[in-house]
Amino acid sequence: DIGPTPLGSRYGDLPSSFPTPSFAFFDSGLIVALLPSALAIAVLASVESLLSAVVADGMARTAQKHDPDREIVGQGLANLISPI
Repeated sequence: DIGPTPLGSRYGDLPSSFPTPSFAFFDSGLIVALLPSALAIAVLASVESLLSAVVADGMARTAQKHDPDREIVGQGLANLISPI
């Protein structure tokens, strides 16, 4: 039968709340191995973000410019919190 089926019967019930934060992904043995790659990605992402903001500042018709310090801090905080 190809008729419509409720999603709950196919995938189970949807959660009614956010998952509990967990640090189960954290492995202290990988810090040394992944640190150089993580720093390189962070620097490249910061440079790309700042260059994009400079281009956007040049295209905008307002005199207000972006705050690079605020942008980098926000990006860093988001990258630290998002895996949790």
